[in-house]
Amino acid sequence: MVINKTEADKGSFFRYMNLEGIGGKILTVPVELQSKLDQKSSQPGVIHYPGNSTTIYFSSYGKDGSTGKDIYTAQILADGKYSEPVKVRGDVNTKYDEDFCFLHSNGKTLYFSSKGHNSMGGYDIFRSEMDPKTGEFGPAINMDFAINTPDDDIFYIADSLNQKAYFASGRTSDLNHLHVYNVMVQGIPLQVVYLKGDFVSEIDAEQKQATVQVREELTGRLVIESTTSKSTGAYTVYVPKGGDYIYYVKTENSPVVHEAKVTVPSFDKPVALRQEIRLTKENGKEKLVVNNYFETPLQEDIAALAAEMLRRKAGLDVSDSPVVPVESAEGKEEMAVEKTLANAPLAAGFGEGVTVESVISDMDKEIATIRNFLAESDKKYNAAYMYAVKKQKEADDALVKAEQLSRMTSNYTSDEDVLKLRESQTYLVKAQELQREAKAAMIAAESVKQYKDSEAQRGDAIAANLDELKKAKAADNFDQVLTELKEEKERIILMREGNGSPLAEITAKARAKESVQHAAEDKLVNLREDEKDAQVRLSKAEQAVASAKKKNDKAAAETELANARAELDAVRRDIVNQKEKVQVLGNETKDAYAGAVMFEKLSTESTLGLNP
Repeated sequence: MVINKTEADKGSFFRYMNLEGIGGKILTVPVELQSKLDQKSSQPGVIHYPGNSTTIYFSSYGKDGSTGKDIYTAQILADGKYSEPVKVRGDVNTKYDEDFCFLHSNGKTLYFSSKGHNSMGGYDIFRSEMDPKTGEFGPAINMDFAINTPDDDIFYIADSLNQKAYFASGRTSDLNHLHVYNVMVQGIPLQVVYLKGDFVSEIDAEQKQATVQVREELTGRLVIESTTSKSTGAYTVYVPKGGDYIYYVKTENSPVVHEAKVTVPSFDKPVALRQEIRLTKENGKEKLVVNNYFETPLQEDIAALAAEMLRRKAGLDVSDSPVVPVESAEGKEEMAVEKTLANAPLAAGFGEGVTVESVISDMDKEIATIRNFLAESDKKYNAAYMYAVKKQKEADDALVKAEQLSRMTSNYTSDEDVLKLRESQTYLVKAQELQREAKAAMIAAESVKQYKDSEAQRGDAIAANLDELKKAKAADNFDQVLTELKEEKERIILMREGNGSPLAEITAKARAKESVQHAAEDKLVNLREDEKDAQVRLSKAEQAVASAKKKNDKAAAETELANARAELDAVRRDIVNQKEKVQVLGNETKDAYAGAVMFEKLSTESTLGLNP
């Protein structure tokens, strides 16, 4: 049950988690524990610092990032420094990302988020128990209903008694936000009573709709507010336990609020009871009468009623789909989604209020958007290509001008020659800028050409899925509708994360080039260190030659000196080559990012001021 729910920015969501009763602090991962890949990441990691333990757990890309983010552990040493981080042992890490870990105060239960372990989609929250004898973590167990959804669910933190917990979820948030949930981990009290009935008006037989508020008589606390069916007058409310409650009933088009006291008996398990709310007239005045038929509980699907209560009370849009108990092939009672088309979007991972019709409408709109892109793609390609040609011509003209000015200088002693030389240099710099702009436009043009085909394929795939969804809906085939909706939800999540969009792909390529560039820069730094070592070796060899007295010692020293000089020369050659490589890679990275910028510009300016 949700105690509180707060919307927060993705970058600071953890600041809304109150650790009172849990202990420790939530901090960004210390720089000393960050690898080079972590430091280059746009998403700073967070860590739960326990405060009462020298063992900490955190996530990192490690040295090469070959398995995405993994969960690591390290020790806080006596001097405040950290031991060398190591991956946790056992069944926690996968080839997909693991992040947002929390070791429970029991010292053995690790909660973490993972995109692997057969998650429902995005990050799911898992728990794993550590064997104190081996230090290895056992199988990762999905926290399941109602913590995880097809959206990202992260950073589960619980108190020592496992009564209250925090976690964050993207289930009802936009791309840059999360909702932080504070929940009661313990289940719904067993004595919940569901009250099902009908509202009947003897004053106006056509009046079926009314608002029903149920409050505790002693505290006045609102338990639930419900609206009766407009066509039948049916309603369902619930109370957490037996006791005295006040019903407040208001009908449409009337300012009068009617009250009635209802005493609900206590039970040792969830039950459904029958009652009736009747509006009558007595001595010319309206009167509310509540008839209770509590002697015999109704034969109702308590699981379905409980799920509906959770959904209304907690607002966990995806997880709290209406469910009913069904019998599996093995004869065991299991939970399954009630198979109605109205429930299919919730079961597939869409939010509250989403219908099959609204999903179909959104898919139609996206197909229309893709078709517009395809219609514009040739125009965009031509615009980018002509822009590149134009800028390259301007660059060539600038180079010619620079060359002409350079030839006009006989020597560099006169003021006139100096001015011409400076002007020539200005044209050279301008030519380089124009060449870079031309190259960026060509990258954008080629990207448009490539993505015309990929977007056409994507549009065809959505259209095919939409066609199947419409057929399944027309046939009232719940299972097929659910399958198609799940596929659409998965595609939406991928698009939300940037996967599959043209701009994201260009940017990803630019980042890949940047990563190669950084690796080359790191190698250059290492070569400079090697140069220092080689210089030290050379100095020692020179000293050994100078101080050698015996012929054999001198010969050995001279051999070492020759080897030291050869090593230093080789390292310096490598440095020169590596500097050139870094420069080339740096230019390629700039060009790649410039291409992404140009592509984004093409999204809003199809002609870039030209007439293709």
